[in-house]
Amino acid sequence: MVPTVIQIPFHDASVTYYRWGNGTGIIVALHGFGESGRSFSSWGDILPDGYTLYAPDLPLHGGSTWPAGKAFTADHLRELIEIMTNGAAPFILCGYSMGGRLSLSFYQQFSPLVSRLVLLAPDGLKVNFWYWLSARTLLGNRLFRYTVGHPGWFLKGVRLTGKYNLLNKGIVKYVQRYLGDAGNRQRLYVIWTCMRTFSPDLDRIKSMIRTQGVPVRLIFGHYDQIIRPSQGIRFQNNTGGHCLLEELHTGHQLLAPAFSQTCLQIVTG
Repeated sequence: MVPTVIQIPFHDASVTYYRWGNGTGIIVALHGFGESGRSFSSWGDILPDGYTLYAPDLPLHGGSTWPAGKAFTADHLRELIEIMTNGAAPFILCGYSMGGRLSLSFYQQFSPLVSRLVLLAPDGLKVNFWYWLSARTLLGNRLFRYTVGHPGWFLKGVRLTGKYNLLNKGIVKYVQRYLGDAGNRQRLYVIWTCMRTFSPDLDRIKSMIRTQGVPVRLIFGHYDQIIRPSQGIRFQNNTGGHCLLEELHTGHQLLAPAFSQTCLQIVTG
C-alpha cells in the first residue's frame, strides 16, 4: 500500500508524516533514532482493513525540521498526533527504540488518549547513564559537546572496555558507529538535546498500567545486544498482568519486513 505523504508547518518548523489505510482504528507509530516514519512501510503494506496507520518523521529525522536548541516535548507530540489524526482518540500507540521512550513519556502524561501501548525494543526501560548525563545535566551536555569535536578519549575508553568484556560487542559497535564519524556525532548531539525532556518515570507508569488496565505489549529481539529482553522482563513486574512480552528470533531490527505480520498481530491484538 502506497502511503499518503503529508507535510505541515509546526512550531516554526515542518513535520512530514505518512498515512496508510482509512479505517476507524487508529495506530500511531514512532520510529527509532536515525530512521523515519517510512520505517513502518512494511506494516502499511499489510495493514488490516479497519485501521489507519500514522507515522511521523520525528523532529530532525527524515523530512522534518526543528528549531535549533529547542526541546521537543510530550505536549508537542500530543499536538502533532492531534493534527495527524484529526483528534481521533483513543488510539494504539507504538514506539520502536527511541520512539519507545517517547511513547512511555507520552502515556505517562496523556494516558486517556492511549487504548493500547506497544513497545518494540524500547529505549527508556532503564536509565541510560550517558543519555542522562549528556541530555539532562549542564556539565554532561558540555562534555558531550566537547566530545563531538574531540572523540578520541571516549572511543579509546570504549575500545578498552570492549576488549576486556566490560561492554558487550553490540554496544561497542553501536558507539563506534555513531561516535566514530563526525557527522553522526553532531547528529547524535542535536537529536539527544532535542529529545531531552522525554524521561519516563517507570514506577509511576507501572502504577498507571495497574490501575487503568491498559494493555501493554512488549516486543523484543531475542538476540538484541542494544536493548536486551531482560529490560522488558523487569518492567513486567508489578504491572498487574496487563503487560505481556514477546521475543522474536532476531536482533534489534524488529521493523524488518519478515516480522511485520507478527508485530501487526500483536499491535491489533
